[in-house]
Amino acid sequence: MIGRQHGVIARKQLREQFGWSDSRFCRATRRGTFVGVTPSVLRLASTSDTFPMRKMVLQLHLDEQCFLNSTTAARLYGLRSMPTSPVRATVPEAIRRACPSWAEPARSSWFDAADFTRRDDGLIVATPLRMLFGLAATLQPFRFARAAEDAWNLQLITPEQAADYLQRHRCRGKNGVTTMERWLDGALAQNSPAQSGLEQWVHPVAPRSGPRSSMR
Repeated sequence: MIGRQHGVIARKQLREQFGWSDSRFCRATRRGTFVGVTPSVLRLASTSDTFPMRKMVLQLHLDEQCFLNSTTAARLYGLRSMPTSPVRATVPEAIRRACPSWAEPARSSWFDAADFTRRDDGLIVATPLRMLFGLAATLQPFRFARAAEDAWNLQLITPEQAADYLQRHRCRGKNGVTTMERWLDGALAQNSPAQSGLEQWVHPVAPRSGPRSSMR
């Protein structure tokens, strides 16, 4: 189990699945077998503090009531130039647990099961369209446009799918709506995604002249 979880395990898992007691936790940490990463998650001392490990730590720390989103999900999907820090996740509004300094949980009332999926490695990740909305709320417009074109190049999304998704969810939260609309104004008129940042610089997104009929 620990191997599948990038070298970390929740105290809750050790209690419920392996019957560990508090005294056994203490002995294991005194012997140097485990290192505490958060009050609820332990790391094998023989493993390194890595980006994959931190993603799993945050997920276990929040009792899996979260999904990796924005730049963290984008990096998992293979988008270019996505940072490893902070580790970003969306959590329900009711979750108020303190998180490590390298984590950035975004509390939201928009927490639908259809918007995330569990990967083979156990990580719970936003769907590509939910990730796109998360990026729009996080990145500046030009950086978002580059990321969106990258996602389109990777065949994760299309502008038509993004426009439909935005139409259905724009009232669920305002962050990112304007940024997505600005990109869609140009992308919906393109036959294919831009292939590079230079191409986007040479052919910038045109300013909005008014709301699109498809976005009403």
